[in-house]
Amino acid sequence: MTRSARPVLAIALVATLAACGQFGSSWQNDVRGSSTRVGPAEEVATEVDESSAPLWAYAGEHGPETWGKASPGWKACENGREQSPLELSKATRYQPSADAAAAGASGEQKIALSYRPSAFTTVDSGKYLRIDFADAGSMVIDGDAYVLRELRFHTPGEHSLGGVRYRAEYQLVHRNATDEVAIVAVMVQGGAESNALAAVAASLPQPGGQRPGVGLIDPTSLVPQNWTMVRYDGSLTEPPCTERVRWHVMLNPQTMSSSQIEALATRFPGSARPVQDANGRRVVVEIDSLTGVVKQEPAAEQSAETPTTEAGKVKA
Repeated sequence: MTRSARPVLAIALVATLAACGQFGSSWQNDVRGSSTRVGPAEEVATEVDESSAPLWAYAGEHGPETWGKASPGWKACENGREQSPLELSKATRYQPSADAAAAGASGEQKIALSYRPSAFTTVDSGKYLRIDFADAGSMVIDGDAYVLRELRFHTPGEHSLGGVRYRAEYQLVHRNATDEVAIVAVMVQGGAESNALAAVAASLPQPGGQRPGVGLIDPTSLVPQNWTMVRYDGSLTEPPCTERVRWHVMLNPQTMSSSQIEALATRFPGSARPVQDANGRRVVVEIDSLTGVVKQEPAAEQSAETPTTEAGKVKA
């Protein structure tokens, strides 16, 4: 595909998704949160230690509008300039690497996924369902390996497109050697049952608890085959709302059955932060941006030879 054709395709894709029945049964967009222009956080912190941190929730007395005032370490939730999630269609535009470099923004990234089937543990965080992976491989961004640590389910989806949120969204959370965070977000609409996530339904923990998973989860099956994504710099979507998180939001949804979605929505209703102000950030649509998806064997049976993609050596 020529670069001149890519902007037209990107705009058409966003318009088509917003206009036709791509959303399934979805929710209306939440009210935008406000944000003032302050510098981004110095480091990417880990999430809140629930045993000692102030209370927080997605609604009510401890809802998102109170997060920034609940703790001195949470000020980014209120004052950060690069907060997540975002309403994508209003700010989205394709930015070719040459134009991006001229404007001072980063160009297209070389991204490769090198995942393998992994044992897992399901965790009821009290806010959403989390899947902790034992050894699921990594995401490589411009040669830097981000290890896949966990998957989080949110109902409804946190990002919105055309003012509408999907019925759910799951987020594959990766961290590199210096604890920086990169997230691949996948929208979920009602439809065929997700075979890749069937093991999760068989391994749901008791409320507030955790449970070893049944079988393995193959993260390769969780990513759409069409790799068009929206890339932007954002934040964690829960306290402490730390910034400098690299977001990659897939524009083509995956499906889960209504019963699979409802099992999560019933236990964790409204587990999504309101969309935030973009504050002039560049939100980049990249088409076919992954250089490759490598499916490895489970860790115990993995070959000693490291697989390669167009991006070169891919570290597990």
